[in-house]
Amino acid sequence: MRTDKRSAFTLIELLLAASISAIILVGIYSAFQSGVMSYRKIEGVFAPYQSARNILNRMGLELRNTFAYALDDTGFQGQEKNMVFFTVLDAYELGAEIRDFYRIKYAADNGVLERSAFAGTEAIVAMKKEADALSRKSTYQVKGISFQYACARGADKGYDWLPAWPKDDSQKNMFPLAVKITLSLGAESGGQGAIEFTKIVGLPLSQ
Repeated sequence: MRTDKRSAFTLIELLLAASISAIILVGIYSAFQSGVMSYRKIEGVFAPYQSARNILNRMGLELRNTFAYALDDTGFQGQEKNMVFFTVLDAYELGAEIRDFYRIKYAADNGVLERSAFAGTEAIVAMKKEADALSRKSTYQVKGISFQYACARGADKGYDWLPAWPKDDSQKNMFPLAVKITLSLGAESGGQGAIEFTKIVGLPLSQ
């Protein structure tokens, strides 16, 4: 007579295996959740820096490519919360690179920075009657922004930062030496409040 010697798991062994598996799964889930939360926290900390870099780099490129609208009027106008100027930029349409001139306007109000770009002939229309011109607009959420304009004292005596440009009619045919942009963005995490960034952009045609 043959005896069946095959063995099977007991109930205690099954419960023990299930408990160990559950502990391992909970540990894996906790580690994964912790990693996701850490990533989101780091992403939130660096988000304002990325936004500031995008905004300031764009402004810097546009300001460095400024040109004069006329011999007696550069077309550059600046106040503490807004700025208007002509610039040359590259654009892409149907896969082709097109270089065109633009009239760029930045205006800040109630935590929103609006950029309006009037291209080609629209820029001339915008110079005369802005309401009838079509513009390409983009907006940025900001805590605050301000512009200052460097004015030479003359004969190597340094320069002063002015709250507006031109200060008077004698400066209408001149560019400021530089534009100082002070940008304030809200921190998305960490309770840091607002983070302030400063960029000074020299204008080549002012020399």
